Amino acid sequence: KQWYQRRLAITAGGSYEYQGYDGCNKQTNCSGCISFAQQCSWCSDEGIESSTRCRATAVSDDQTCLNLMNPGSSDNTANTTQDENFGTVDGSIIQIKPQNFSAAIRNGSSATFTVTVKPAADYPLDLYFVMDHSFSMKPTLDTLKTSVDAMSVKLKELTNNHRIGFGTF
Repeated sequence: KQWYQRRLAITAGGSYEYQGYDGCNKQTNCSGCISFAQQCSWCSDEGIESSTRCRATAVSDDQTCLNLMNPGSSDNTANTTQDENFGTVDGSIIQIKPQNFSAAIRNGSSATFTVTVKPAADYPLDLYFVMDHSFSMKPTLDTLKTSVDAMSVKLKELTNNHRIGFGTF
């Protein structure tokens, strides 16, 4: 049986248009500032007016703020909240790890996490063909009849619990 492992990236929310320095300056609280755009930083120094606390990062390099908050991409996390082993747990077949995760990602940033998939052993698989039984379908029907054994062999590579059915109309 095969295992598949992929690293995936997710990007945080939304459609915002970065509006230069004025876009950051319009934010009046830390939460609004940090979530507005990746380019915005919040100054937590005491004695500064709230209208000038949120600044574009490029402007913030002027050293006028000693406590500048600008969580970057390295602060983004993807935490696994459920990660059962492959197999059967409480009647559920586990085929993907992790089953659940949570992510705290700054707007416009991304976080990377790994997902592993393993098809469950002997998972039920039913394959049913329905086809027109008219004379014009005879070549296709003949091909299907000669391919059944090969299909069965391929299906056994996936699971021993498979069935093939045929129907006409």
